Amino acid sequence: MRRWFAYEGVWKEKQDGLWIISPPSIPDWADPLDLVRFVEIWVSSPDKNTIKKYLFWLSDEELEHIADQVSLCLCDEGYQPLPQRSMRERGLFSSSQLVSLEEQGLIVLEEKLEESRSALDMNSKKEMNDDYDVVQALLSAPQKKYEPQSHIQTSEGRFQAKH
Repeated sequence: MRRWFAYEGVWKEKQDGLWIISPPSIPDWADPLDLVRFVEIWVSSPDKNTIKKYLFWLSDEELEHIADQVSLCLCDEGYQPLPQRSMRERGLFSSSQLVSLEEQGLIVLEEKLEESRSALDMNSKKEMNDDYDVVQALLSAPQKKYEPQSHIQTSEGRFQAKH
């Protein structure tokens, strides 16, 4: 099981009860770097720790250099630069303490909840694809015949009406 240790900025894998640095393979879009994906990751990440999780093969200096170049390009085209991102401060627990608590079943990693939510979102997006024809759906839906409710009676003062 491979895991991201955010405060250390490394991927690790558990081998013989010990966590050993073990980065995943570098994705196909890394060489050359897909700048659209870079922007998506940068903008959607709250901090550099998260950015490093997805761009783990790049050094901090390379990340900053690419972000600066992308921001300059965006500004030249009349867009705002990429938002500033900084490293997250250490929390109350170390990465290994958090993993230990998770393994004991005492806490649940939010990513696992988000992954299951994403899977549900992907399924609903697949169901609502561009081939869906609203008019055809309405025409093919079973038609119910309207039958007025003759047993409803309204009375107001001296007047009575049946509906």
